[in-house]
Amino acid sequence: MYVFSGVADSGGTPLDRLRELAARPENTRFFRAVTAAVRDAFDHVGEHACRQALPGGLPLADWLRGTPAPPDALTHSLVQAVCAHAYQLCLLQPGPRPPDSEAIGEPVAAVGHSMGVQAAIAAGRRGLDRRAFIAFSQVSIGLATVIMLRCHEVSEARGARQRLAEAYAARAGTEASAPTPMAGLTAISEADLRRCVAEYQGDEGPVEVAIVNSERSHVLAGTPDALVDFWLAHADRFDRDRVRWAFLASTAPFHSSLLAPAVALIHRDGRAIGYQVHGVDLSVPVYVADAPHNLQQRADLLQDFLEQAICRPVDWRTTVTTAVAAARPDRVVDFGPGNAARLFTRESLRGRGYPLRFQAVPH
Repeated sequence: MYVFSGVADSGGTPLDRLRELAARPENTRFFRAVTAAVRDAFDHVGEHACRQALPGGLPLADWLRGTPAPPDALTHSLVQAVCAHAYQLCLLQPGPRPPDSEAIGEPVAAVGHSMGVQAAIAAGRRGLDRRAFIAFSQVSIGLATVIMLRCHEVSEARGARQRLAEAYAARAGTEASAPTPMAGLTAISEADLRRCVAEYQGDEGPVEVAIVNSERSHVLAGTPDALVDFWLAHADRFDRDRVRWAFLASTAPFHSSLLAPAVALIHRDGRAIGYQVHGVDLSVPVYVADAPHNLQQRADLLQDFLEQAICRPVDWRTTVTTAVAAARPDRVVDFGPGNAARLFTRESLRGRGYPLRFQAVPH
């Protein structure tokens, strides 16, 4: 089973690894297509949205040639998502692998964490030759860029207001990560967390369970104000129960209803840039969840994929266990770029009695 990480994974932005891959002659055509797709996506969406999301733009071609990227840009979710998708697609290219590389075998299923589902769809298209795959990759990278631009266009980019930020720093400590639109919690069950969310009566907007990563690791989404207010309301309980809380390096509230307005915009964009994939085009089952299902069973994947990648919650634990129960793989092949999806997959499968082997694809 092929596994693909999503945005803000613990591996950070794989720019150095992209530079290494781009320097190889056999990848010249691929990265020419990738950088053209990013440039065209920024042109398509327009200057206003681009300036709001990333004031300096995303000059990926320059960065791949060695131009230093601003540190703030590298931590932006738009840059992380585009670089991660390009990295995963590059590793998926058909053709001979280096003679000293470990064989990874053909997949019997593919799963993607968050935006990683877009790479999982690419992995499901096993009948393409290298030229056709690069053409598809150019469209897919363009869509990934547009998705992130539109998500930030409908999401107000700001931190918590001063009053809440000061209250958070006073209680959590000045070394705590600054408030963002997503926060990770560990050492709490899903049922307990959902109970806390249901009972929360704050005035700063909704707080939603965005991702269930494993039995006791989850992610909340909301405005920074709402998440800080939620944490302050539960800080005593979290301290008592040793629940760990950390704001994630995310610049938009992914997998929450706050991003639902972006879906209609991106659906029109996807048609404009030519992203067309149907369930019958997938030769490998691709599983997604809030309610787990195989995308092979869907006629037009764009609407389903967009909602899953943007505004539906993710139940990763159920996704991977459903995929393994149906496809019966003998090992999990992780395409990265970080290691969070692999760790959550291992934890979830072991909890259900699936002791599979794990293998990371070297870049």
